Amino acid sequence: MDILKQLQKSPERGIALYEIDSTDGSIDERVKRYIASTPETRRVCTQSDLIDYIHQDFFSDVLKDGIKRIMLSDTMASMLEETWGDRRKEDGTRNYIDQYTILRGALNFDISKVIFNLGYRAKQQMRMAQREDTNGNGKEWVVYGSGEKKIFEKEEPEHVRNIHMVIGDISASGASIRDGLEKFVERMEEKHAEFRDEHNNHDAKYTIGSITLTTIGCINTEREVQKFVAENQQYFTDDFVFNLLYLEGRFGLADLDGTSIPNQKPGTDFLPGVGEGVLISPEFEKHWLSNPIYPLEKCIIYDGGGKRCDPQVALENVQDHFQKLQQLSSENGETLYEALKKRCPYLMSNDIDEWRATHPGWQDKEAIPDSVVQEVINAKNSMLDKHLNTHKELMNIYKERIAYLQRLK
Repeated sequence: MDILKQLQKSPERGIALYEIDSTDGSIDERVKRYIASTPETRRVCTQSDLIDYIHQDFFSDVLKDGIKRIMLSDTMASMLEETWGDRRKEDGTRNYIDQYTILRGALNFDISKVIFNLGYRAKQQMRMAQREDTNGNGKEWVVYGSGEKKIFEKEEPEHVRNIHMVIGDISASGASIRDGLEKFVERMEEKHAEFRDEHNNHDAKYTIGSITLTTIGCINTEREVQKFVAENQQYFTDDFVFNLLYLEGRFGLADLDGTSIPNQKPGTDFLPGVGEGVLISPEFEKHWLSNPIYPLEKCIIYDGGGKRCDPQVALENVQDHFQKLQQLSSENGETLYEALKKRCPYLMSNDIDEWRATHPGWQDKEAIPDSVVQEVINAKNSMLDKHLNTHKELMNIYKERIAYLQRLK
């Protein structure tokens, strides 16, 4: 079982950082899992109309600001500096941290400025393109193009180093992370062969000292991470560490076998209240249950690449979701609370112990005291008190939401 352990909580700085502790020893000790919550990342994971060129704030800028707040927090900055080592080379220049990008959604995770603020310099590596597999069942993502050849471009044997990689992505199936890391290792092997064949240098080899992955993801993400670590140990240093940082939580995924939640895309849509491996921060849940719109959303993030690259399409996707919900609710006559309980089955509970029972990861009362759980319950009740438990109220919420989205066009 996974339990949240508090590492840092600084309300005045807007940061809460937890480590995910495994009580059954099922996680490789080199894989360190964290959940971080900030005002910015909570907005990103609840405000579906936060889209580049549409909203006053850009989705990508807000996400980067949240990641910056996390990475520069006292605890995380110290951990990264300890992992990455010396900031300066012997000649006084900055040491590099390799930033690896998977197009399109990972563009939103660019932290080159954060790396500089920590005293290093970001070395931009491959930008590998990715798209949904339209030849299959629509649930897989594949890598295409030859962008991977840009890794270590123009580097010679004297440039080999111990790699400290940073990477970010929105990961549902985990395919983008799996394929991206596999491509990176493949290119590293190709470069080693080049050093041997063209330079007759058999000793020039890259090693990997650490990988830091920031993601909005689910349990599939860490499964792929675990697999990668197990299968590629020959490339790692003795003190290798894989830092896996979830933003706001480890979300559930719409069920591939079908879901009782209306208008969900199986294998793609993230759900905070239900699903395998759900483990969200109390800060996120308090925010998520403060507005009925948030639980009624199709997904906590929709398409991150679309939010940056196809803003009008991204906005239409949000509007289309609420129009479909409006139609479905009109046909079945459900009330607001009935609609909300499909996404948050424990919605009506007001008992702290019952609430903890629905959140296995919240068992450490030092990390998450009763007072924090009560704050979540109070926020939920405050939201419910503002709305009637009627079908008419639900339809009014849909109507107002659709009208608002139309005004953004």
